Amino acid sequence: MSKYCKLGMASLLLASSVASAYQPAQGWYAGLMAGVSYAPSTSFNIPDPFVLAFPEFTSIPANLSYNTLANGGVQLGYRCDKFRIEGELNYNSNSYNRLRIGYFTIGSSNNVQGLNLSGRTNMFSGFINGYFDMYDEENLDVTWVPYVGLGVGYARLQSTVDFYIHNTQLNFLTMKNSTNAPIGQAILGINYFFSDRMSVGTDLRYMSTRTIRGLDSRFTLGTWNFLFNYSFDN
Repeated sequence: MSKYCKLGMASLLLASSVASAYQPAQGWYAGLMAGVSYAPSTSFNIPDPFVLAFPEFTSIPANLSYNTLANGGVQLGYRCDKFRIEGELNYNSNSYNRLRIGYFTIGSSNNVQGLNLSGRTNMFSGFINGYFDMYDEENLDVTWVPYVGLGVGYARLQSTVDFYIHNTQLNFLTMKNSTNAPIGQAILGINYFFSDRMSVGTDLRYMSTRTIRGLDSRFTLGTWNFLFNYSFDN
């Protein structure tokens, strides 16, 4: 085989390899996110009902723990080389597991005798996220792309608590509260590219609000998410 034929075949193989290689498409993209949401227990103080009789005590320590539930969201972003900036809308919901007031514990099941509770905290949040994608631009075949990110935004938290005794709701003890607070998040994840434009991925996110007035505590969340992104720019 002549050297020209060998050179021609090598060029065809190289061209074929480059044609099938994946490089994250630059420009605008949009996506969906869904996952599980874990909220660590929150400690706070409540007014002591016996404060009038015992003025030396003003509050009682309380602790509220949550069940692991779900979260979801949508995102719209812009990719420029290894950097991305993104707007994200997110929803988290976490139901209550138990409430501990001093040495007294109230469980969450309303199918047992005695005093128990039912309720949840829902959080609606919006973020501006910045990402750095860790891949080698000189590697023509980019498939797995780890990334890190930070986000800042604003959140609205809505909490509802209902109390039951012997499976009967105590309507006069129903409590509802809504509050707004700045929020931030840290992100660590990895994407898998099926093509230049389409990817799926998974990441871990840690979210925390500013200290919430009235509770003197932050509301924090840890989430594990699965994502789908599609680029609609060339």
